[in-house]
Amino acid sequence: MKIYCLFICLLVGVIGKTQSIRNDKKVTSVHYSWFTQLTEFSLNVDSSNISYVMTSNDNKPIQAFKGKVSSGFWADIVMFISYIDLEKLNQLPAPTDHRAADGAPYAKLRIRTSEEIYETQYFDGGFPMKEILNVLHTINQRLDTHILDCSHSK
Repeated sequence: MKIYCLFICLLVGVIGKTQSIRNDKKVTSVHYSWFTQLTEFSLNVDSSNISYVMTSNDNKPIQAFKGKVSSGFWADIVMFISYIDLEKLNQLPAPTDHRAADGAPYAKLRIRTSEEIYETQYFDGGFPMKEILNVLHTINQRLDTHILDCSHSK
């Protein structure tokens, strides 16, 4: 019985701490980018807009998009971000390292809050860390394309 009570107390403490971390930081924007030797991609999302531009290595636009986002879409992104420990975002290891041999684009996710900017280390475009996968998947669904999986750059 004592062990059960101890477990409940620890669980309540962890949940309370997680909730306080989640509620302290207001996400204001998300920036996702990737690049290869020939192409650069940059995407920005905030509470009302989404935009991206893909350029060639001579800075000529290849593809661009600008649009509005719904409050539900933004709420989904913020919800998935709330499950990420932003303080440790830059410590997440990349699951693969194909970019080192030119096998994948270099990619990075940056999350801006009202207080600070948090970003990942570079990872292989199309192979994000599992902690950020839902954020990127949600954005990808809004764009109704597979632009985030970098498949067009292979």
